[in-house]
Amino acid sequence: YDHRDVGRSAKTDPNRGYRVVDLARDLFAIVQSAAPPAHIVGRSMGGAVALQLALDSPEMVRSLSLIGTSACLADPHAEGLGGPSEAFIEAASEAMFAPPPRTDEERLDRIVAESMLLAGPDYPTTPAEALEQAKLVLQHGYRPETGHAVAVSASPSLTPHLGQITKATLVIHGTADPVLPLEHAHHLVEHLPNATLMEVEGLGHDTPPALCREIAPRLLEHFAATAAAN
Repeated sequence: YDHRDVGRSAKTDPNRGYRVVDLARDLFAIVQSAAPPAHIVGRSMGGAVALQLALDSPEMVRSLSLIGTSACLADPHAEGLGGPSEAFIEAASEAMFAPPPRTDEERLDRIVAESMLLAGPDYPTTPAEALEQAKLVLQHGYRPETGHAVAVSASPSLTPHLGQITKATLVIHGTADPVLPLEHAHHLVEHLPNATLMEVEGLGHDTPPALCREIAPRLLEHFAATAAAN
């Protein structure tokens, strides 16, 4: 589904900020309207949203699968964890002060640049592949400005509460993630009582088609094992 401010979801009033806990309430409503409990898969910020849901409403969660995420997105250094690479920080800073794209061509250029920046060495994305994916993103509904960064920065670390999450959790993380180093995955596995780790060599902070084909069987095994246990 589309989080607030992206895709076909409503644009949030920029004067009304929100946090990860609010995004978790959105997820609660979606799961509640379907058939709870559900297998929740979250990537990056979505992983933090999944963890928040498991804390607030464990009855809604059958299992968790966390891809390239962390329990402390706002200030990882405060917990002794590494942050984004210098190259990523430099590129993000440039994008922050750049004027918003005005044409579809400029929007495609930005999406492609972001995609190339997140890719890892063993799962490279060619410019042509990135462009085709960017066209799909643009067609679905692309907004360069969202409240997600503010939501993450305004949300406290979940580390002190991870011990309360007993749902079976599969942590998937790339060894070449330029945003959240692999140590974030080890941190999660160390603090979650029922977590296992799947390290993906050479994966960055993205989910390219080759990765999806690779992890799909592992996810299905995880879902099936959880269903059998329950």
